[in-house]
Amino acid sequence: MQARKEARKTRKSTSANCQSLIEESTRAKLTARDTARLERQKKLAEYSGRMGRQKNKEGILSE
Repeated sequence: MQARKEARKTRKSTSANCQSLIEESTRAKLTARDTARLERQKKLAEYSGRMGRQKNKEGILSE
């Protein structure tokens, strides 16, 4: 009887640890995705900013 209780306790603990690892992994993936998304937005903003200040035929910067 004692062995069954310990086995159940071990299974429950293992299951909780597994769930915790899954949640932690998911948070890390979201953080990595957010970081990548912010980098892409930053690059796009820099590119758009450069494209918005091109010189016209007379060499004058336009907005």
